[in-house]
Amino acid sequence: MLDSKVRFGDRVQNYKKYRPTYPSEAIEFIKETCDVKEDWKVADIGSGTGIATEVLLNVLQCQVFAVEPNEKMRSEAETNLSSNSCFHSINGSSENTTLEKSSMNMITAFQAFHWFDKEPTRIEFKRIILAPHWVVLVWNDRKTEGTQFLEKYEEILHVLPEYKNATHKNTDRKAIESFIGNSDLTFATFANSQKFDFEGLKGRFFSSSYTPAVGTAQYQVQIDTLKELFKNTNKNGFVEFVYTTQIYLGKMQ
Repeated sequence: MLDSKVRFGDRVQNYKKYRPTYPSEAIEFIKETCDVKEDWKVADIGSGTGIATEVLLNVLQCQVFAVEPNEKMRSEAETNLSSNSCFHSINGSSENTTLEKSSMNMITAFQAFHWFDKEPTRIEFKRIILAPHWVVLVWNDRKTEGTQFLEKYEEILHVLPEYKNATHKNTDRKAIESFIGNSDLTFATFANSQKFDFEGLKGRFFSSSYTPAVGTAQYQVQIDTLKELFKNTNKNGFVEFVYTTQIYLGKMQ
């Protein structure tokens, strides 16, 4: 299984272009619940190409430190966000952020927590966080039932050898409570979706690290599978991914 710090290196453009963003109302919820101030410093851990970082910058209007170990993904975020003076790109990881002790007012992780080495990451979060120790974990949870497309797409993924090990669906509330050290968590959900033509469907599929790489024999097999899926399930030339944006907020103990 690929190291989580390098596994998306060959997927950067597809990841940036085809992965879902996060509803602004979800970030507003975080802002209100945590009472975020404009002088706050927020560490966005595992920030990737900056999809969530950009929404945090736009809604929170405070300093955001995007911590990402993958050079290619970090570079993409820098290209898109460096014109914003509140954006800070950090070459670091969840267990070694390189941020100063007691320097962050809030820590966020979007679509990233399931990749973390939990115990050293917990130690590092406690080192950098200020009271009241807000930690925010967010996922776009892709629905797997409800339409023929969603169900058939999930069937395709289950054939892939690495899928069961790489999905965030293996992370449950108990794991989050254990990590934060507090069972008094706030949980909220928001609706989210994407509509794609075939090129978009292809890009979304191959943005995932557990799908075959370009140039492999299995890559063309999956192209053919996606063509058949799109032919049978598209409506007026589009298929729709449906997500529930899930937010867990808690004060780290």
